[in-house]
Amino acid sequence: MTTAGGTTTAVPNNVTTDSATGLPTVTGTVGNNSDNSTIYIGAAKYIVDQGTDFNNCKAYFKGRTVSLTYYTALDGSLHAAKVTDNFTSSSATVSSTVSATVQGKVESGSNGDVIYLNTDSGTMQIKLDGGTNMEKCTVLYTGKLVKISVAYGTDSYLHAVTIADR
Repeated sequence: MTTAGGTTTAVPNNVTTDSATGLPTVTGTVGNNSDNSTIYIGAAKYIVDQGTDFNNCKAYFKGRTVSLTYYTALDGSLHAAKVTDNFTSSSATVSSTVSATVQGKVESGSNGDVIYLNTDSGTMQIKLDGGTNMEKCTVLYTGKLVKISVAYGTDSYLHAVTIADR
Protein backbone atom coordinates (compact mmCIF):
# COMPACT_ATOMS: atom_id res chain seq x y z
CA MET A 1 0.00 0.00 0.00
CA THR A 2 1.16 3.51 -0.80
CA THR A 3 -0.27 6.44 1.16
CA ALA A 4 0.06 10.00 -0.09
CA GLY A 5 -2.16 13.01 0.33
CA GLY A 6 -4.67 10.98 2.36
CA THR A 7 -5.19 8.50 -0.49
CA THR A 8 -4.28 4.84 -0.04
CA THR A 9 -3.50 2.89 -3.20
CA ALA A 10 -2.84 -0.84 -3.52
CA VAL A 11 0.50 -1.45 -5.24
CA PRO A 12 1.35 -4.94 -6.55
CA ASN A 13 4.13 -6.96 -4.88
CA ASN A 14 6.13 -7.41 -8.10
CA VAL A 15 7.72 -3.93 -8.03
CA THR A 16 11.31 -3.33 -9.16
CA THR A 17 13.26 -0.09 -9.65
CA ASP A 18 13.85 1.43 -13.09
CA SER A 19 17.63 1.79 -13.40
CA ALA A 20 17.45 4.91 -15.58
CA THR A 21 15.00 6.92 -13.45
CA GLY A 22 15.07 5.31 -10.01
CA LEU A 23 11.28 5.14 -10.11
CA PRO A 24 9.35 1.99 -9.19
CA THR A 25 8.32 -0.32 -12.05
CA VAL A 26 5.62 -2.97 -11.96
CA THR A 27 5.15 -5.76 -14.52
CA GLY A 28 1.72 -7.26 -14.89
CA THR A 29 -1.38 -7.83 -16.96
CA VAL A 30 -3.45 -4.87 -18.18
CA GLY A 31 -6.82 -5.07 -16.41
CA ASN A 32 -10.34 -4.98 -17.85
CA ASN A 33 -11.13 -1.42 -16.72
CA SER A 34 -8.12 0.08 -18.52
CA ASP A 35 -8.85 2.79 -21.08
CA ASN A 36 -7.17 5.76 -22.75
CA SER A 37 -6.69 7.60 -19.44
CA THR A 38 -6.00 4.76 -16.97
CA ILE A 39 -4.15 1.46 -16.86
CA TYR A 40 -5.05 -1.08 -14.19
CA ILE A 41 -2.50 -3.70 -13.15
CA GLY A 42 -3.90 -5.85 -10.39
CA ALA A 43 -5.82 -3.59 -8.00
CA ALA A 44 -3.61 -0.57 -8.76
CA LYS A 45 -4.83 2.25 -11.01
CA TYR A 46 -2.26 4.29 -12.95
CA ILE A 47 -3.17 7.59 -14.62
CA VAL A 48 -2.06 8.03 -18.26
CA ASP A 49 -1.34 11.62 -19.26
CA GLN A 50 0.53 13.55 -21.95
CA GLY A 51 3.82 12.98 -20.13
CA THR A 52 3.52 9.18 -20.26
CA ASP A 53 6.32 7.69 -22.41
CA PHE A 54 4.98 5.05 -24.83
CA ASN A 55 8.13 4.92 -27.02
CA ASN A 56 8.64 1.22 -26.18
CA CYS A 57 4.99 0.20 -26.14
CA LYS A 58 2.88 -0.35 -29.22
CA ALA A 59 -0.33 -1.30 -27.41
CA TYR A 60 -1.85 -1.79 -23.99
CA PHE A 61 -4.87 -4.03 -24.53
CA LYS A 62 -6.67 -5.92 -21.78
CA GLY A 63 -4.79 -9.12 -20.92
CA ARG A 64 -1.49 -7.91 -22.39
CA THR A 65 1.61 -7.93 -20.18
CA VAL A 66 3.35 -4.57 -19.76
CA SER A 67 6.01 -3.03 -17.53
CA LEU A 68 4.91 0.30 -16.11
CA THR A 69 7.20 2.80 -14.40
CA TYR A 70 5.22 5.12 -12.14
CA TYR A 71 5.35 7.92 -9.60
CA THR A 72 2.97 9.30 -6.98
CA ALA A 73 1.57 12.71 -7.93
CA LEU A 74 0.87 15.52 -5.48
CA ASP A 75 -2.81 14.49 -5.33
CA GLY A 76 -1.75 11.00 -4.17
CA SER A 77 -2.68 9.21 -7.39
CA LEU A 78 -0.24 6.95 -9.24
CA HIS A 79 0.81 8.21 -12.68
CA ALA A 80 2.38 6.16 -15.46
CA ALA A 81 5.77 7.66 -16.35
CA LYS A 82 6.72 4.99 -18.91
CA VAL A 83 5.00 1.90 -20.35
CA THR A 84 6.89 -0.92 -22.10
CA ASP A 85 5.54 -4.08 -23.72
CA ASN A 86 7.19 -7.30 -24.88
CA PHE A 87 6.09 -7.06 -28.51
CA THR A 88 6.94 -10.02 -30.73
CA SER A 89 6.95 -9.68 -34.49
CA SER A 90 5.20 -11.88 -37.04
CA SER A 91 7.41 -14.09 -39.19
CA ALA A 92 5.40 -13.28 -42.33
CA THR A 93 6.90 -11.27 -45.18
CA VAL A 94 4.73 -8.22 -45.84
CA SER A 95 4.38 -6.66 -49.29
CA SER A 96 5.95 -3.23 -49.59
CA THR A 97 2.95 -2.09 -51.63
CA VAL A 98 0.17 -0.62 -49.52
CA SER A 99 -3.13 -2.09 -50.71
CA ALA A 100 -5.49 0.24 -48.81
CA THR A 101 -5.74 2.84 -46.09
CA VAL A 102 -8.67 2.45 -43.71
CA GLN A 103 -10.03 4.45 -40.79
CA GLY A 104 -11.93 3.17 -37.81
CA LYS A 105 -12.11 2.44 -34.11
CA VAL A 106 -10.00 -0.23 -32.39
CA GLU A 107 -12.45 -2.79 -31.00
CA SER A 108 -12.37 -5.15 -28.03
CA GLY A 109 -10.63 -8.43 -28.76
CA SER A 110 -7.59 -6.55 -30.12
CA ASN A 111 -4.54 -7.87 -28.35
CA GLY A 112 -1.39 -6.30 -29.74
CA ASP A 113 -0.84 -9.09 -32.26
CA VAL A 114 -4.16 -8.56 -34.06
CA ILE A 115 -6.17 -5.35 -34.26
CA TYR A 116 -9.92 -5.55 -34.80
CA LEU A 117 -10.81 -2.30 -36.57
CA ASN A 118 -14.46 -1.25 -36.79
CA THR A 119 -14.86 0.61 -40.09
CA ASP A 120 -17.93 1.95 -41.93
CA SER A 121 -17.90 -1.28 -43.99
CA GLY A 122 -17.53 -3.73 -41.09
CA THR A 123 -14.83 -5.08 -38.79
CA MET A 124 -11.38 -5.81 -40.19
CA GLN A 125 -8.76 -8.13 -38.68
CA ILE A 126 -5.29 -6.61 -39.12
CA LYS A 127 -1.97 -8.01 -37.87
CA LEU A 128 0.47 -5.76 -36.04
CA ASP A 129 4.19 -6.34 -36.70
CA GLY A 130 7.50 -5.13 -35.33
CA GLY A 131 8.01 -3.28 -38.62
CA THR A 132 4.72 -1.37 -38.33
CA ASN A 133 5.43 2.36 -38.50
CA MET A 134 3.67 3.95 -35.53
CA GLU A 135 5.49 7.31 -35.53
CA LYS A 136 2.16 9.15 -35.89
CA CYS A 137 0.31 7.03 -33.30
CA THR A 138 1.11 7.48 -29.63
CA VAL A 139 -0.21 4.07 -28.51
CA LEU A 140 -3.09 1.70 -29.33
CA TYR A 141 -5.94 0.88 -26.95
CA THR A 142 -9.53 -0.27 -27.27
CA GLY A 143 -11.78 2.56 -28.47
CA LYS A 144 -9.02 4.60 -30.15
CA LEU A 145 -9.74 6.15 -33.57
CA VAL A 146 -6.93 5.43 -36.04
CA LYS A 147 -5.99 5.43 -39.72
CA ILE A 148 -4.15 2.27 -40.87
CA SER A 149 -2.38 1.57 -44.16
CA VAL A 150 -2.42 -2.18 -44.83
CA ALA A 151 -0.66 -4.66 -47.12
CA TYR A 152 -0.90 -8.43 -47.56
CA GLY A 153 1.58 -10.77 -45.91
CA THR A 154 2.73 -14.22 -47.00
CA ASP A 155 0.45 -15.61 -44.28
CA SER A 156 -2.61 -14.28 -46.23
CA TYR A 157 -3.45 -11.72 -43.52
CA LEU A 158 -3.64 -7.97 -43.86
CA HIS A 159 -0.77 -6.39 -41.94
CA ALA A 160 -0.55 -2.82 -40.64
CA VAL A 161 2.17 -0.94 -42.53
CA THR A 162 1.54 2.42 -40.84
CA ILE A 163 -0.81 3.50 -38.06
CA ALA A 164 -1.68 7.12 -37.31
CA ASP A 165 -3.91 8.83 -34.76
CA ARG A 166 -7.09 10.07 -36.37
